[in-house]
Amino acid sequence: MARLTRAGTSVLARSRELLVPWVDENLRQHLSDEQLIALKNVLQELLEGHGRWEGQMAHLAGGGSEKKKP
Repeated sequence: MARLTRAGTSVLARSRELLVPWVDENLRQHLSDEQLIALKNVLQELLEGHGRWEGQMAHLAGGGSEKKKP
């Protein structure tokens, strides 16, 4: 298991302006809407299981902690 340090968390927060376009280019153009929803749900389940969903990936997957099942 890996855990980000405070410095790593800070770098990740600052990198979002680069990360979101990368996700668009490398994931969204290659996956259907249904596949993106399924991927978001899997990631959300994993992060929620570790108490880490809120504020971590929600901004990349179209919102807050609501679950959108395909």
